[in-house]
Amino acid sequence: MLDGAARYGIKVINASVGNPARGLPRASGLTMLFDAETARVVAVLAADRISALRTAAVTLLAVRAFGAAHAREMAVVGAGELARAHLLLFAERLPRVERFHVFDLVRARAEALAGEFGDADVRVCDSAEQAVRAADVVVPVTTTTTGYIPYGWLRPGCVVVNVSLDDVLPDVVRRADRIVVDDWGLVAADGVRLLGRLAAGASWSARRTGRPPPTSAGWTRSWAPSSPGGRPGAAGRTRSSW
Repeated sequence: MLDGAARYGIKVINASVGNPARGLPRASGLTMLFDAETARVVAVLAADRISALRTAAVTLLAVRAFGAAHAREMAVVGAGELARAHLLLFAERLPRVERFHVFDLVRARAEALAGEFGDADVRVCDSAEQAVRAADVVVPVTTTTTGYIPYGWLRPGCVVVNVSLDDVLPDVVRRADRIVVDDWGLVAADGVRLLGRLAAGASWSARRTGRPPPTSAGWTRSWAPSSPGGRPGAAGRTRSSW
């Protein structure tokens, strides 16, 4: 809805993981808006920037809803357009975050990104582990399909917003205090991604227990806690949000 007028919209977005090596953004596409009554085209917009900001906005809402009161340090793993959108939005909308820790496999990309935020304390890290261990909020925005973040890297009470879906290792899921998703049925049915693989396995199960309270924006997500998967006390140390 825009200014009280009903609109229908559609986003068409494509991505190629090889684009950064070509000096191009990973993703590009179009967003189209249509009048709800006449079905006529209202606007055709470039989708990459809008999509990145929308993703970062969901992350911001998740952090506000699930334990952000203590957050002072944020890790962003990856230094592409999604990382840029997250730094921009968090620096503006969550001023309690005092420091950002950024890592990218190509250090020059992380340094270039940090240089765009001269007024913020953005520190380029030598490894993903260094960035994650320093943070109360961890946001992976990569293209990996292989997990690399173990539970042992995470601070007690850390909130992980796993934007790129496959960055954390299974022990993070098994020992998390809560797992927050938008559609558990859809997530559980995706056998390619980590949560779907775990849901299909015999060694782990999840039960849906309700919905968290809405934020001031009225946003809610369904959630299901993981099984303890080990020491009961450890399961409550880390919160993981999807």
